[in-house]
Parts: sequence; structure tokens; C-alpha cells
Amino acid sequence: MIPETPSPGDALPPARRSPSGGKPRPAKPLKTAAKVKEKAQAKAKPTEKPVAKKKPAQPLAQIGSARRIGSLVDQLMARRGYAQVFAAEGLQASLEAEVGKALATAVRVGNVKQGTLHIYAADSVTLQELTFSKRAIIRRIEADHPDSGIRDLRFHVSTSARD
Repeated sequence: MIPETPSPGDALPPARRSPSGGKPRPAKPLKTAAKVKEKAQAKAKPTEKPVAKKKPAQPLAQIGSARRIGSLVDQLMARRGYAQVFAAEGLQASLEAEVGKALATAVRVGNVKQGTLHIYAADSVTLQELTFSKRAIIRRIEADHPDSGIRDLRFHVSTSARD
């Protein structure tokens, strides 16, 4: 038995039997050159998206409020850490005024963390001398720098304290 072959003018191939052997399935229509060309043209057309309208430019006064140059300089100094250098110099001067110049040369003021000022001494003898005058140093710093928030001192031995 020879299977039927579609003639070139037929749009539909002959019906095929399903694999299970039941009723014949309807045949899919053959693709013609015109239909293939239509699909290719439909895919090639870019979809047009609506263009968003640009908002008119706002004058500078409406974007943000004007700021004084002093506040910008203060913010820059805080961000770069220059303010900490000045504060450390002031704390070092207060420490020198309380313990004396001879002892202060072997001491370096560190950072303030959670209300505790870290002080670095060159050796354990200097650290012991600072420990004896801890209360007086705290009172002096509170008097000279009331807004610093320093409530305690922590002493450390460091070889770089004499730099």
C-alpha cells in the first residue's frame, strides 16, 4: 500500500492516525511561503513603546535649600577626619597641662570610643604615673572640653607613644 502524497496545491496533508491507533487526528495545515513571510515581518517590526515626557528642569532654589559654606566645610572636615586631629591636639594640651611636660612627652592621645579616651604611654612606668592621676586628668578634660563626652580613661603601653 502506498501512502497518499499531497499534491502541491493542497493546503492540508492527509489525516494521520494517532499512535495509539484510535481516531485519526486532524492534520496541521502546511506552511506556505506567504505565511512564513508574514511571521518574519511581524517579528522584525519593533514594538513601539510610548516615550516618557521629560520633566522641565527645576531652578536650583527649588532643588534644595541653600547652605552656608561654613556648614559644608564642617561636614567635609568631619568626613575626612581633620576635626579629630584638632580635637586630639586639644586633648594632648589638656593632658600636658595636668601631668606636666616631662610626663606628657611619653604619652600620645588616642581615639574616643563610647565615652572612653584611650591614652598610649611609652612604658609601664609612665602608665603607672598616669593611673595615679587619672581622676585629675578626667576633671581637667571635662573642664577644658565639656562637649567631648569623655567619662573614662583607658591606658595602654605602646612603643609609638614617643613619636
